[in-house]
Amino acid sequence: SSGINAEYGVSKPHFFSYHSQPRVFVLFIVKHRKMGACTFLLVLLLPVLATGERYRVWVRTAGNKHAGTDDHVRLTVQNTDGQILHLGALDVRGRDDQKRNSVDYFTFDKNAPDWLIGTGLSCITLHMGGDDAWLVDYVTVKTSRFYEHFTNDNQVWMSTDRSEGISILTLCN
Repeated sequence: SSGINAEYGVSKPHFFSYHSQPRVFVLFIVKHRKMGACTFLLVLLLPVLATGERYRVWVRTAGNKHAGTDDHVRLTVQNTDGQILHLGALDVRGRDDQKRNSVDYFTFDKNAPDWLIGTGLSCITLHMGGDDAWLVDYVTVKTSRFYEHFTNDNQVWMSTDRSEGISILTLCN
């Protein structure tokens, strides 16, 4: 399958990788039917309208002994369409984050297209940045479009030291 559809020979949109760039482009490949597959290609880059969205994130560290960490933790979210957005580090400069039995609040302002923000989240992924083990209890993510809550029901510890836990934890609804 060439990815070209419809009688006009216009491809399905192909989205470039998106992290936090202020502009996103959609790639369409237009093929002239009578000139053949390799003879004539026209590439169009069309800007996609981006929407500013604030992600409010609450993270509760469990109350177990040694549950807190001083290591960096990064958060990515996956919308219900499977698109992944990297929110960033769960760290507020000058504050001791991820302390045992505490709830930390973070905000991430993202300028992202509507298709990336979506209407809800199916999963979140935490990426541990060191070997100081951490036990997350829950993560709640709220935007103007949705409110999602993810719980570490199996009490999976996180650490880059494999004897203490796993370095990447995905929680899904």
